[in-house]
Amino acid sequence: MVELLISLVVLTILLFMGVPLTMQWVRSSNQQAGQTLFVKGMAMAKSRTLRNSAGAQQNEPAAFLLLSGGNVVCVQEASYSTAASATNVPRTPGNSFSCSGSVWTGTLPSGTTGLLNNAATQCVALNNAGLPVSTTLGGTSCGTAASYQVSGMSSALTLN
Repeated sequence: MVELLISLVVLTILLFMGVPLTMQWVRSSNQQAGQTLFVKGMAMAKSRTLRNSAGAQQNEPAAFLLLSGGNVVCVQEASYSTAASATNVPRTPGNSFSCSGSVWTGTLPSGTTGLLNNAATQCVALNNAGLPVSTTLGGTSCGTAASYQVSGMSSALTLN
């Protein structure tokens, strides 16, 4: 009977120590998966800029990386309703700030939220060389840098 009681005490102690450690491991894993999602999104956006299917000039956006609502990351190709001019005046893309119709979409793992340039709804516009350019997309001014942060519960990871 004493051996059974000792076994139960040891099992209870291990359980109380193991559950928090496992939860921290899951949280950390979800944050790493979120960071990977941002890196994949940026790589996809850069690959789309090199395709330049919209025919964007050097100072015009060719693709966008969007973060919508802090949990959906997507990539859009720019769309223009007019042809490029010989005067090299930048055109405004006709895209809306929405992940519907995107060429790539990913959702952050449950329990995590993301920030792109310190905002839950933000975009980064890339020109045909894959470099950030300043533009407005659906009323949102796109950042010219890409700083990602993924938070879960009480900790955060940042990637610049």
